[in-house]
Amino acid sequence: MRICAFSLSKVIVEILIMFFSLLFCAFFSGIEIAFSSADKLYFEVKNKQGSLSDKILTPFFRQPTQFLILMTLGHTLSFVVFAVYSTQHFLPYWLHFFPPALWGEGIALLCQILIIGTLLLWVSEILPKPFFLINPDRILDKLAIFIAITYYVLYYTVGYPTLWAYKRTLAIMGLPYEEQKPVYRISDLRRYFQKQTEDKDEPEEPQNEKEETKEMIGNALDFSTVLVADCMIPQEEVVMIDVKATAEAVYQATIESGHSKILVYADTPHKIVGYTHPVGLLRADDAWAGHILPIPHTLPTEKAHALLMRLNNEKKTIALVMNDKEEMLGLVSAEDLMEKIFGEIEDEYD
Repeated sequence: MRICAFSLSKVIVEILIMFFSLLFCAFFSGIEIAFSSADKLYFEVKNKQGSLSDKILTPFFRQPTQFLILMTLGHTLSFVVFAVYSTQHFLPYWLHFFPPALWGEGIALLCQILIIGTLLLWVSEILPKPFFLINPDRILDKLAIFIAITYYVLYYTVGYPTLWAYKRTLAIMGLPYEEQKPVYRISDLRRYFQKQTEDKDEPEEPQNEKEETKEMIGNALDFSTVLVADCMIPQEEVVMIDVKATAEAVYQATIESGHSKILVYADTPHKIVGYTHPVGLLRADDAWAGHILPIPHTLPTEKAHALLMRLNNEKKTIALVMNDKEEMLGLVSAEDLMEKIFGEIEDEYD
Protein backbone atom coordinates (compact mmCIF):
# COMPACT_ATOMS: atom_id res chain seq x y z
CA MET A 1 0.00 0.00 0.00
CA ARG A 2 2.83 2.33 0.92
CA ILE A 3 4.61 1.39 -2.26
CA CYS A 4 1.52 2.30 -4.33
CA ALA A 5 1.16 5.64 -2.52
CA PHE A 6 4.86 6.35 -3.03
CA SER A 7 4.59 5.48 -6.72
CA LEU A 8 1.53 7.70 -7.13
CA SER A 9 3.25 10.61 -5.40
CA LYS A 10 6.28 10.12 -7.62
CA VAL A 11 4.11 10.20 -10.74
CA ILE A 12 2.37 13.39 -9.59
CA VAL A 13 5.71 15.05 -8.84
CA GLU A 14 7.04 14.05 -12.27
CA ILE A 15 3.92 15.37 -13.99
CA LEU A 16 4.24 18.66 -12.10
CA ILE A 17 7.92 18.91 -13.06
CA MET A 18 7.00 18.31 -16.70
CA PHE A 19 4.20 20.87 -16.54
CA PHE A 20 6.30 23.61 -14.96
CA SER A 21 9.29 22.93 -17.18
CA LEU A 22 7.02 23.28 -20.20
CA LEU A 23 5.58 26.47 -18.69
CA PHE A 24 9.06 27.89 -18.15
CA CYS A 25 9.97 27.02 -21.74
CA ALA A 26 7.08 29.20 -22.89
CA PHE A 27 7.98 31.92 -20.37
CA PHE A 28 11.65 32.23 -21.35
CA SER A 29 10.84 32.09 -25.05
CA GLY A 30 8.18 34.79 -24.72
CA ILE A 31 10.38 37.03 -22.57
CA GLU A 32 13.13 36.86 -25.18
CA ILE A 33 10.84 38.11 -27.95
CA ALA A 34 9.15 40.69 -25.70
CA PHE A 35 12.52 42.04 -24.53
CA SER A 36 13.80 42.34 -28.11
CA SER A 37 10.59 44.08 -29.26
CA ALA A 38 10.11 46.37 -26.24
CA ASP A 39 10.23 50.17 -26.40
CA LYS A 40 13.49 50.74 -24.52
CA LEU A 41 13.02 54.52 -24.47
CA TYR A 42 9.67 54.03 -22.71
CA PHE A 43 11.32 52.07 -19.89
CA GLU A 44 14.19 54.56 -19.64
CA VAL A 45 11.75 57.46 -19.23
CA LYS A 46 9.62 55.54 -16.73
CA ASN A 47 12.78 54.71 -14.78
CA LYS A 48 13.57 58.43 -14.50
CA GLN A 49 10.04 58.96 -13.18
CA GLY A 50 10.66 56.47 -10.35
CA SER A 51 8.54 53.51 -11.47
CA LEU A 52 9.52 50.37 -9.49
CA SER A 53 9.02 47.88 -12.32
CA ASP A 54 10.99 50.03 -14.73
CA LYS A 55 13.81 50.47 -12.21
CA ILE A 56 13.98 46.68 -12.14
CA LEU A 57 14.00 46.30 -15.93
CA THR A 58 16.26 49.20 -16.95
CA PRO A 59 19.53 47.47 -15.87
CA PHE A 60 18.61 44.56 -18.13
CA PHE A 61 18.22 46.91 -21.12
CA ARG A 62 21.69 48.26 -20.38
CA GLN A 63 23.10 44.71 -20.53
CA PRO A 64 20.93 43.15 -23.25
CA THR A 65 23.47 40.52 -24.35
CA GLN A 66 23.84 39.09 -20.85
CA PHE A 67 20.09 39.15 -20.28
CA LEU A 68 19.31 37.31 -23.51
CA ILE A 69 22.03 34.72 -22.84
CA LEU A 70 20.50 33.92 -19.45
CA MET A 71 16.98 33.75 -20.91
CA THR A 72 18.24 31.37 -23.59
CA LEU A 73 19.98 29.34 -20.90
CA GLY A 74 16.75 29.14 -18.87
CA HIS A 75 14.81 28.08 -21.96
CA THR A 76 17.38 25.38 -22.74
CA LEU A 77 17.39 24.00 -19.18
CA SER A 78 13.58 23.88 -19.10
CA PHE A 79 13.62 22.15 -22.47
CA VAL A 80 16.07 19.50 -21.27
CA VAL A 81 14.18 18.88 -18.01
CA PHE A 82 10.92 18.36 -19.87
CA ALA A 83 12.53 16.09 -22.45
CA VAL A 84 14.22 13.92 -19.79
CA TYR A 85 11.17 13.52 -17.54
CA SER A 86 8.72 13.01 -20.39
CA THR A 87 10.95 10.31 -21.84
CA GLN A 88 11.33 8.51 -18.52
CA HIS A 89 7.70 8.80 -17.47
CA PHE A 90 6.17 7.75 -20.75
CA LEU A 91 8.82 5.23 -21.74
CA PRO A 92 6.51 2.24 -21.03
CA TYR A 93 3.89 3.80 -23.31
CA TRP A 94 6.47 4.37 -26.05
CA LEU A 95 7.56 0.74 -25.80
CA HIS A 96 3.93 -0.41 -25.91
CA PHE A 97 3.04 1.50 -29.09
CA PHE A 98 6.50 1.38 -30.69
CA PRO A 99 8.14 -1.89 -29.57
CA PRO A 100 11.75 -1.95 -30.78
CA ALA A 101 11.37 -5.59 -31.78
CA LEU A 102 8.63 -4.63 -34.25
CA TRP A 103 9.57 -1.15 -35.35
CA GLY A 104 13.26 -1.19 -34.65
CA GLU A 105 15.04 1.00 -32.14
CA GLY A 106 15.67 3.76 -34.69
CA ILE A 107 11.98 4.15 -35.67
CA ALA A 108 10.84 4.06 -32.03
CA LEU A 109 13.37 6.71 -31.06
CA LEU A 110 12.47 8.87 -34.05
CA CYS A 111 8.74 8.77 -33.22
CA GLN A 112 9.49 9.67 -29.63
CA ILE A 113 11.62 12.66 -30.72
CA LEU A 114 8.96 13.86 -33.16
CA ILE A 115 6.15 13.75 -30.60
CA ILE A 116 8.13 15.51 -27.85
CA GLY A 117 9.66 17.97 -30.29
CA THR A 118 6.31 18.91 -31.82
CA LEU A 119 4.78 19.45 -28.38
CA LEU A 120 7.70 21.65 -27.29
CA LEU A 121 7.68 23.58 -30.56
CA TRP A 122 4.02 24.52 -30.22
CA VAL A 123 3.87 25.15 -26.48
CA SER A 124 7.21 26.90 -26.03
CA GLU A 125 7.74 28.65 -29.38
CA ILE A 126 4.77 29.03 -31.70
CA LEU A 127 2.03 29.84 -29.16
CA PRO A 128 3.77 32.16 -26.64
CA LYS A 129 5.60 34.44 -29.06
CA PRO A 130 2.51 36.01 -30.69
CA PHE A 131 1.00 36.46 -27.22
CA PHE A 132 4.08 38.27 -25.89
CA LEU A 133 4.20 40.44 -29.02
CA ILE A 134 0.68 41.81 -28.50
CA ASN A 135 1.93 44.34 -25.94
CA PRO A 136 5.54 43.58 -24.95
CA ASP A 137 5.95 46.73 -22.84
CA ARG A 138 2.95 46.00 -20.65
CA ILE A 139 3.86 42.31 -20.28
CA LEU A 140 7.40 43.16 -19.18
CA ASP A 141 5.98 45.78 -16.82
CA LYS A 142 3.62 43.30 -15.15
CA LEU A 143 6.16 40.47 -14.93
CA ALA A 144 9.13 42.64 -13.90
CA ILE A 145 9.54 41.19 -10.39
CA PHE A 146 9.21 37.57 -11.57
CA ILE A 147 11.64 38.24 -14.43
CA ALA A 148 14.17 39.66 -11.96
CA ILE A 149 13.79 36.64 -9.64
CA THR A 150 14.35 34.10 -12.44
CA TYR A 151 17.23 36.18 -13.84
CA TYR A 152 19.17 36.33 -10.58
CA VAL A 153 18.44 32.70 -9.68
CA LEU A 154 19.90 31.69 -13.04
CA TYR A 155 22.81 34.12 -12.73
CA TYR A 156 23.97 32.93 -9.30
CA THR A 157 23.57 29.22 -10.10
CA VAL A 158 24.43 28.27 -13.67
CA GLY A 159 24.52 31.69 -15.32
CA TYR A 160 27.77 33.04 -13.91
CA PRO A 161 29.97 30.09 -14.99
CA THR A 162 28.18 30.00 -18.36
CA LEU A 163 28.88 33.70 -18.97
CA TRP A 164 32.50 33.22 -17.86
CA ALA A 165 32.93 30.33 -20.30
CA TYR A 166 31.26 32.34 -23.06
CA LYS A 167 33.56 35.34 -22.55
CA ARG A 168 36.63 33.10 -22.36
CA THR A 169 35.65 31.39 -25.59
CA LEU A 170 35.32 34.77 -27.31
CA ALA A 171 38.69 35.84 -25.92
CA ILE A 172 40.36 32.68 -27.23
CA MET A 173 38.83 33.34 -30.67
CA GLY A 174 40.06 36.93 -30.52
CA LEU A 175 36.56 38.39 -30.41
CA PRO A 176 35.61 41.13 -27.92
CA TYR A 177 32.64 40.77 -25.61
CA GLU A 178 30.58 43.94 -25.90
CA GLU A 179 27.24 44.95 -24.52
CA GLN A 180 25.13 46.79 -27.07
CA LYS A 181 24.16 49.95 -25.24
CA PRO A 182 20.70 51.26 -26.19
CA VAL A 183 20.84 53.95 -28.87
CA TYR A 184 17.64 55.92 -29.34
CA ARG A 185 16.65 57.00 -32.82
CA ILE A 186 13.84 59.05 -34.35
CA SER A 187 11.81 55.85 -34.78
CA ASP A 188 12.08 55.22 -31.02
CA LEU A 189 10.90 58.74 -30.25
CA ARG A 190 8.01 58.40 -32.67
CA ARG A 191 6.90 55.11 -31.14
CA TYR A 192 7.23 56.50 -27.61
CA PHE A 193 5.16 59.61 -28.32
CA GLN A 194 2.56 57.59 -30.20
CA LYS A 195 2.26 55.30 -27.20
CA GLN A 196 1.89 58.28 -24.88
CA THR A 197 -0.89 59.86 -26.93
CA GLU A 198 -2.75 56.55 -27.15
CA ASP A 199 -2.18 55.42 -23.56
CA LYS A 200 -5.53 54.40 -22.07
CA ASP A 201 -4.18 54.81 -18.52
CA GLU A 202 -3.79 58.55 -19.02
CA PRO A 203 -6.69 60.95 -18.34
CA GLU A 204 -8.92 61.26 -21.37
CA GLU A 205 -8.51 64.50 -23.28
CA PRO A 206 -10.73 65.96 -26.03
CA GLN A 207 -10.34 64.18 -29.35
CA ASN A 208 -9.42 67.36 -31.24
CA GLU A 209 -6.66 68.17 -28.72
CA LYS A 210 -5.34 64.63 -28.94
CA GLU A 211 -5.21 64.79 -32.75
CA GLU A 212 -3.46 68.18 -32.62
CA THR A 213 -0.90 66.82 -30.17
CA LYS A 214 -0.22 63.76 -32.33
CA GLU A 215 0.11 65.93 -35.43
CA MET A 216 2.48 68.35 -33.70
CA ILE A 217 4.67 65.54 -32.39
CA GLY A 218 4.74 63.93 -35.82
CA ASN A 219 5.71 67.25 -37.42
CA ALA A 220 8.49 67.77 -34.91
CA LEU A 221 9.88 64.29 -35.56
CA ASP A 222 9.69 64.80 -39.34
CA PHE A 223 11.18 68.31 -39.20
CA SER A 224 14.71 67.01 -39.72
CA THR A 225 13.71 65.87 -43.23
CA VAL A 226 11.89 69.08 -44.27
CA LEU A 227 13.62 71.22 -46.91
CA VAL A 228 13.47 74.98 -47.38
CA ALA A 229 11.67 74.39 -50.69
CA ASP A 230 8.76 72.90 -48.70
CA CYS A 231 8.30 76.11 -46.69
CA MET A 232 9.14 79.03 -48.99
CA ILE A 233 6.82 81.62 -50.50
CA PRO A 234 7.12 81.61 -54.34
CA GLN A 235 8.69 84.66 -55.99
CA GLU A 236 5.39 85.58 -57.64
CA GLU A 237 3.78 86.16 -54.23
CA VAL A 238 6.63 88.20 -52.74
CA VAL A 239 6.22 92.00 -52.50
CA MET A 240 9.31 93.82 -53.82
CA ILE A 241 10.26 97.40 -54.66
CA ASP A 242 12.99 99.04 -56.75
CA VAL A 243 15.89 100.61 -54.86
CA LYS A 244 15.31 103.78 -56.92
CA ALA A 245 11.73 104.20 -55.67
CA THR A 246 10.85 107.19 -53.53
CA ALA A 247 10.24 107.00 -49.80
CA GLU A 248 6.57 107.66 -50.45
CA ALA A 249 6.35 104.66 -52.80
CA VAL A 250 8.02 102.45 -50.20
CA TYR A 251 5.62 103.72 -47.55
CA GLN A 252 2.59 103.00 -49.76
CA ALA A 253 3.86 99.52 -50.59
CA THR A 254 4.28 98.82 -46.89
CA ILE A 255 0.78 100.03 -46.06
CA GLU A 256 -0.87 98.13 -48.92
CA SER A 257 0.95 94.87 -48.34
CA GLY A 258 0.78 94.93 -44.55
CA HIS A 259 4.38 93.72 -44.37
CA SER A 260 6.95 95.36 -42.14
CA LYS A 261 9.77 94.05 -44.32
CA ILE A 262 9.80 94.50 -48.09
CA LEU A 263 12.46 93.15 -50.42
CA VAL A 264 14.46 95.70 -52.38
CA TYR A 265 15.93 94.94 -55.80
CA ALA A 266 18.27 96.76 -58.18
CA ASP A 267 17.25 96.92 -61.86
CA THR A 268 15.71 93.42 -61.90
CA PRO A 269 13.75 91.43 -59.31
CA HIS A 270 16.41 88.72 -59.50
CA LYS A 271 19.01 91.12 -58.02
CA ILE A 272 17.87 91.50 -54.44
CA VAL A 273 20.02 93.89 -52.41
CA GLY A 274 18.26 93.51 -49.08
CA TYR A 275 15.04 94.50 -47.35
CA THR A 276 13.55 97.57 -45.73
CA HIS A 277 13.00 97.98 -42.01
CA PRO A 278 10.34 100.13 -40.34
CA VAL A 279 13.06 102.32 -38.82
CA GLY A 280 14.27 103.30 -42.27
CA LEU A 281 10.75 104.26 -43.33
CA LEU A 282 10.50 106.89 -40.60
CA ARG A 283 12.57 109.24 -42.76
CA ALA A 284 10.54 111.60 -44.92
CA ASP A 285 13.22 112.00 -47.60
CA ASP A 286 14.64 109.56 -50.08
CA ALA A 287 17.49 108.54 -47.78
CA TRP A 288 15.63 105.31 -46.92
CA ALA A 289 17.91 103.34 -49.28
CA GLY A 290 20.76 103.90 -46.85
CA HIS A 291 18.88 101.82 -44.27
CA ILE A 292 18.49 98.70 -46.42
CA LEU A 293 19.47 95.65 -44.40
CA PRO A 294 21.26 92.62 -45.84
CA ILE A 295 19.26 89.44 -46.16
CA PRO A 296 20.72 85.96 -45.73
CA HIS A 297 20.58 83.61 -48.70
CA THR A 298 19.69 79.95 -48.72
CA LEU A 299 19.23 77.12 -51.20
CA PRO A 300 15.93 75.28 -51.67
CA THR A 301 17.71 72.05 -50.76
CA GLU A 302 18.92 73.27 -47.34
CA LYS A 303 17.36 71.56 -44.33
CA ALA A 304 14.66 73.67 -42.72
CA HIS A 305 15.94 73.04 -39.19
CA ALA A 306 19.47 74.14 -40.21
CA LEU A 307 18.15 77.40 -41.67
CA LEU A 308 16.01 78.05 -38.58
CA MET A 309 19.08 77.72 -36.37
CA ARG A 310 21.08 80.01 -38.68
CA LEU A 311 18.37 82.68 -38.66
CA ASN A 312 18.26 82.51 -34.88
CA ASN A 313 22.05 82.86 -34.61
CA GLU A 314 22.12 85.78 -37.05
CA LYS A 315 19.11 87.47 -35.40
CA LYS A 316 17.20 87.42 -38.69
CA THR A 317 13.61 86.44 -39.42
CA ILE A 318 13.62 86.08 -43.23
CA ALA A 319 15.91 84.55 -45.84
CA LEU A 320 16.10 84.71 -49.62
CA VAL A 321 15.81 81.41 -51.47
CA MET A 322 18.21 81.36 -54.44
CA ASN A 323 19.14 78.80 -57.06
CA ASP A 324 22.64 77.89 -58.23
CA LYS A 325 22.58 80.79 -60.71
CA GLU A 326 21.98 83.30 -57.92
CA GLU A 327 18.44 83.86 -59.15
CA MET A 328 15.64 84.40 -56.68
CA LEU A 329 13.17 81.56 -56.25
CA GLY A 330 11.22 82.82 -53.26
CA LEU A 331 11.25 83.99 -49.67
CA VAL A 332 11.11 82.05 -46.42
CA SER A 333 10.49 83.38 -42.93
CA ALA A 334 11.10 81.90 -39.50
CA GLU A 335 7.32 81.66 -39.08
CA ASP A 336 7.06 79.58 -42.27
CA LEU A 337 9.62 77.14 -40.89
CA MET A 338 7.93 76.88 -37.50
CA GLU A 339 4.55 76.27 -39.13
CA LYS A 340 5.91 72.89 -40.23
CA ILE A 341 5.89 71.94 -36.54
CA PHE A 342 3.09 73.90 -34.94
CA GLY A 343 0.71 74.22 -37.87
CA GLU A 344 -0.75 77.44 -39.21
CA ILE A 345 0.65 80.60 -37.58
CA GLU A 346 -0.98 83.88 -38.46
CA ASP A 347 1.79 86.33 -39.37
CA GLU A 348 2.19 89.38 -41.54
CA TYR A 349 2.83 87.28 -44.65
CA ASP A 350 -0.52 85.45 -44.43
